[in-house]
Amino acid sequence: MVCLTGVSGSGKSTLVQDVLHAALLQAKGKPTEAPGRHRALRGHQYLSDVVLVDQTPIGRTTRSNPASYVGAFDAIRNLYARAPLARERAYTTGTFSSIPATAAARPAAAMATSMSRCNSCPTSICAARIATGRRYRAEILEVTLRGKSIADILELTVSEACRFFTDEAGVLAALAPLSDVASII
Repeated sequence: MVCLTGVSGSGKSTLVQDVLHAALLQAKGKPTEAPGRHRALRGHQYLSDVVLVDQTPIGRTTRSNPASYVGAFDAIRNLYARAPLARERAYTTGTFSSIPATAAARPAAAMATSMSRCNSCPTSICAARIATGRRYRAEILEVTLRGKSIADILELTVSEACRFFTDEAGVLAALAPLSDVASII
């Protein structure tokens, strides 16, 4: 594991994003802009791939989770949408997104501290999700896979999720990068 530290404004992000990441992509034959000025890139042959994970939110919310970064959350949401109760209620994969689009426009800090009704929502579901810490309406939490709601799944560790989804090749494949990192730490 490599760690890069420095004071604010010292060029850490520029080094990683504009030089190192771009140079690694180039070395792997992937499309990229020209990397920033550097003398050499050594050791890239020991890496099979390179992925930049930065602080940019995935989708519309800053409350994204690591499972979203690796694509596992899409696979998990698809499983929940195929559950019998979800099909009965005509729920889609979008039903299992963790935050409504109207609330996603609000800053995460404001959402975390506000227990009042969200003026852009027709009901107080935003406040209810935050107050319970589950981020889902009660009727969505009624849909379960082997006794676990979507909120329960998001509380699992990577190891626990791998055990839970042991028969779901798509979820396991998406979780593999997180599992690999977790095994190192």
